[in-house]
Amino acid sequence: MTKLVKSYGLDNPLQDVFPKPIISTRAPTSSDKSLPLGQMWINKSAGSAYTLTSVSAGSANWELSTASAGGAPITKYVVDADGTGDYTTIQAAINAANAAGGEATVWVRNGTYTEDLTLYSKINVVGATGFGNLDNCVIVGKHTPPTTGAFIIDGFVLRSATHVFDSAAAGSASIVVTNCIIDITNGYTFNLPNWTGLFEGFDIGSTSTNDGFVNNTGGASVRMVTTLCGQGSANPMIVSGPTDFFEGYPIVPINAQGAAVVNIYGGAWYNTITTSGTASLAIFNSSCETGVNAAISHGSTGTVSLTNTAISSSANPVIAGAGAGALTLASTTFTSGNVLAGTLTLGTADETKMASLKIGSKINVETTGAAATAGTSTLVGGTVTVNTTAVTANSIILLSHQTNAGAPGFVSVTARVVGTSFTITSSSGTDTSTIGWLILN
Repeated sequence: MTKLVKSYGLDNPLQDVFPKPIISTRAPTSSDKSLPLGQMWINKSAGSAYTLTSVSAGSANWELSTASAGGAPITKYVVDADGTGDYTTIQAAINAANAAGGEATVWVRNGTYTEDLTLYSKINVVGATGFGNLDNCVIVGKHTPPTTGAFIIDGFVLRSATHVFDSAAAGSASIVVTNCIIDITNGYTFNLPNWTGLFEGFDIGSTSTNDGFVNNTGGASVRMVTTLCGQGSANPMIVSGPTDFFEGYPIVPINAQGAAVVNIYGGAWYNTITTSGTASLAIFNSSCETGVNAAISHGSTGTVSLTNTAISSSANPVIAGAGAGALTLASTTFTSGNVLAGTLTLGTADETKMASLKIGSKINVETTGAAATAGTSTLVGGTVTVNTTAVTANSIILLSHQTNAGAPGFVSVTARVVGTSFTITSSSGTDTSTIGWLILN
């Protein structure tokens, strides 16, 4: 028994369609008559399909195989400003697709469309040209996304003087942008401060002047793959939820706020990343080129970790801040400056990669109050108890004679009460010198 093998693609010789459709760059004419009835003809230049229904008096009758006005077999929502499509505006096609219910695709032919769009869930908007010819399909305007559901916009230059997607609503919809170029004068691609949904991008480029890319404090998720995220430094990116860059390239400063969890995998960043609140930051197999600006300014209680990462910054310090969360460095190289702020809390580090790393040259100490970490105390009869809550069981306490009095001797710490005090004792019972002390924790 012969097994019939089906293969995809109308041009494939194994395709079991009979009669095989004719694929052409033109529409059929009445002279195309020496063909069997039922023959399908596809004009791939115009996206139209025809069927041979009859041959009479030596003339062929070809009928469009779709009921749409423009005769497009892909979708009945075809937009062309010259009137050859089903609609002349994108919004009219979107409205019609939404009114019909269900999921639909609006197919936009080449042209520049100046429209502020109202978008709907399940109504996807696709440009007719490929990524290499995006300049042929341009939407100029600021658009309102649906608050629930999801939609895709694919294959355009998205141009705006301010924002591309703009809403003050607390929406939960997923917004997917793919194969697009963003061209913003001064604003954000996603200006959705109260959003709780998902911003997702694939293969996004940028020709913007100042685009902060994301402005969100509502906890939205951000997931960008092979994407150039923003341009300029006037508008920082503000993220507040799970944020992942996969081979992404954040150009603008990033402010990770609230409970943001920012991950960079195999990409690069070009401006300072700042953490606050409980935000955390993890960077893997990436690079940094921030010039004279700090690579990171850590100010949160969350952790910051860098793994297999190269940092090029001439700032001093390169990693700044006084965040309570630990900074962990593993196989991290510093190709220009290499100073960490002395106010940071260091976690584990790969010593082989950190041989030239310097901790900030300044040590900030508290000389007054209950938690003082430095000061002077005067011995009475060769001893003095220093009250400070800064002392721990593992504190390193450094002592030195500030002024000598009585019969000076060698001084040492002879007792400590964790969180309360420590005692300085001289080898001379008549030592009344003033002793300087410094606690290192």
